[in-house]
Amino acid sequence: MSLTPAGRRLLEKDLGSSLVEATGLGGGTSNRSGGRASRPITQAWLKQAAKAWAGEALVSKHTGIVRAVIVAVGLFSEHLARRDDAGADPASLSHADMAGFLTRLSHLQRAGTITAGTRVSTLNLVGRFLRDCREMGLTQPG
Repeated sequence: MSLTPAGRRLLEKDLGSSLVEATGLGGGTSNRSGGRASRPITQAWLKQAAKAWAGEALVSKHTGIVRAVIVAVGLFSEHLARRDDAGADPASLSHADMAGFLTRLSHLQRAGTITAGTRVSTLNLVGRFLRDCREMGLTQPG
């Protein structure tokens, strides 16, 4: 399966607008099925990685899966934005950032903001995204 010309045009635009539309997300809103609210991806490097990942994923995966991954990455971005550098430098990220993300998701679950299933799903989806990015060579400079 390959992208339609319209799909290609959408991917050529910014993740914050057209790709978000293509995956059914609306920045800071609920998805069409009333599920988890999406968070914007605010780090430039993470936004570019998400755009590249989604471009590849939309060729072989259902848009629902792509949407779920982008929502999970948005939660990760929201966590990184709490850092002193707002998560702007990927080279400065460490195991402590991932541990902090796990703690943040546990807090959201305890507060009733997300369910246990959402917490587990988010962890799995962000893990898949990061592994896929590494396999695609998106961790290399440039």
